[in-house]
Amino acid sequence: MTASLKEQHFRVLVIGGYGNFGTRITAGLKRVGGLEVVVVGRDDARAQRTAQRLGAEHACLDIRAEELAATLRGIGGDLIVSAVGPFQQDDYRLARAAIEAGMHYVDISDSRPHVCGITGLDRAAREKGVMVVGGASSVPALSSAVIDASVDKFSILREVDYGISASELTPGLAAVRATLSYCGKPIPGWQHGRLQTHYGWGGWSRFRFAPPMNRRWLARCDIPDLELFPARYPNLEKLEFRAGVAMWPTMLGLGLLSSAVRAGVLKSVEGLAPVLKRVAATLEPLGSGHSGMYVRMKGMDRRGRSVEKVWQLIARDNDGSDVPCMGAVALVRRISRCGIPGACAMPCVGLLSLDDYLAELTELNLEVTEKTRIIVGEPNEATREAQGVSERG
Repeated sequence: MTASLKEQHFRVLVIGGYGNFGTRITAGLKRVGGLEVVVVGRDDARAQRTAQRLGAEHACLDIRAEELAATLRGIGGDLIVSAVGPFQQDDYRLARAAIEAGMHYVDISDSRPHVCGITGLDRAAREKGVMVVGGASSVPALSSAVIDASVDKFSILREVDYGISASELTPGLAAVRATLSYCGKPIPGWQHGRLQTHYGWGGWSRFRFAPPMNRRWLARCDIPDLELFPARYPNLEKLEFRAGVAMWPTMLGLGLLSSAVRAGVLKSVEGLAPVLKRVAATLEPLGSGHSGMYVRMKGMDRRGRSVEKVWQLIARDNDGSDVPCMGAVALVRRISRCGIPGACAMPCVGLLSLDDYLAELTELNLEVTEKTRIIVGEPNEATREAQGVSERG
């Protein structure tokens, strides 16, 4: 079933639309055209200021309040974009209320339990005829789009490793809490075609990004892809994701905290988020403003040769902070113009093409590159180091 929607009457509520990511999403939606965009949050003054600056409407809403669905109906809308985190502790209250109010729902979560568990709302979404989508962000929306754009060039896709290195720009408190929530805690891994256990912010490696970034340290992180992709790409023998930040003192701190949790010295470090956010902010003047994402795929091509393809996105001037927000904008644009592919609740995998996502990034200072090479034998340690890859712990 495809829902037919009139673009000129399509009304989008951005919950948390005045926050770090919410402001970027609101600005991105205003560039789409033909949308009524409403900045919504419990701080009415902040919502009003942001709405006036971006040329949007505003409304006051506390998602913890009773009769949430009725309040949403009172504001009125066709679709909700949630930029309210951290999603690690989310009980789908807002998504359930959106369904009850008869509104589509999209969020930018990269929490594995949240994004993978959103299918539990599928029956309710189908009964109401709405679409509920989790993870319209860098992972899994952009990461799956990158792989999907190249997967047909492989007869067998055996390995995928990828990573994101942020600039020195400190994210909001909710994002910092999300980052720390799995520090030193067990997270899934996929090696030799089977599930393995790794630890958050452990397993450091170094990747050589394209200039001007060059080498960056990265560490293992918990994302929805680790649970979703082994089923989506059934021939995968290896799947690894790592992330990091530009400032090495911050990376060192995360590594030490991870070791402390694993050793039992600390039970959790999530409570340190406010302090660590302030410390990270003091380092911002030392940064370059560069951030990047890479996806490296290995397997057999259609001619039976071992091949490696590396896709990279390099952002300057701290524009990389907009990239995770634009998945939601791209999906809203698609839904507002084409309707929903069907009433359901699902992770944001297979809903956006790579072109869909990249089309929302044209206003940013970034560059996308792709390189493919034929692999003759497996690289030894010296070769791996020359290619910019090394690993510790």
